[in-house]
Amino acid sequence: MDQKISKHSKSFVWLFGTAFLGTVLALLVMRNFEYPSYFANNDEGGYQTVTYSPKAKGAADSEPTVIVDTSDWLQYSNLKYGLNFKYSPQWRIRSVENKDGYYVIEIDPGARYDNFRIYISQDDYFALSGVPTTQTEVGGKKAISLEGAILGIKDNATYYTFDMGASLSLKPYFKALIDTVEFR
Repeated sequence: MDQKISKHSKSFVWLFGTAFLGTVLALLVMRNFEYPSYFANNDEGGYQTVTYSPKAKGAADSEPTVIVDTSDWLQYSNLKYGLNFKYSPQWRIRSVENKDGYYVIEIDPGARYDNFRIYISQDDYFALSGVPTTQTEVGGKKAISLEGAILGIKDNATYYTFDMGASLSLKPYFKALIDTVEFR
């Protein structure tokens, strides 16, 4: 008795085989890399290139060191809340007077990135309640940090929450901004 394999069965076997082969190839390639290579916006805004290299097996965990030159950055001053910091001339800043009980300063590094935000309140930090934080210092004040991406500083009766947003490739620039913060 002669059995024929249907067209659908042949298509399924071909599709399954291709998917299996693609998965095996992807695993072989990714086995040698812990971090993908990428770069921060080098076309507009003059951001510095950040490249992650293939990680040798057994190498120590570390983030690349990126030096950000802030010498040509502009000075932002908010007299009402006693806050100063520097920011890149390519970024735009806008303020929202009352957003859910917070005065919010939004720092826009460009359309391809999430905004940095500074939440200011007389009541409490923004989004830092109940999360594990470490102690650090910002502008000469004690601060709490959530992995360097969200920082909370209390100056007198005012709470400041600095939020990097979701653009992890801009972390060196967020850190450079934080390093320029001063309170009056």
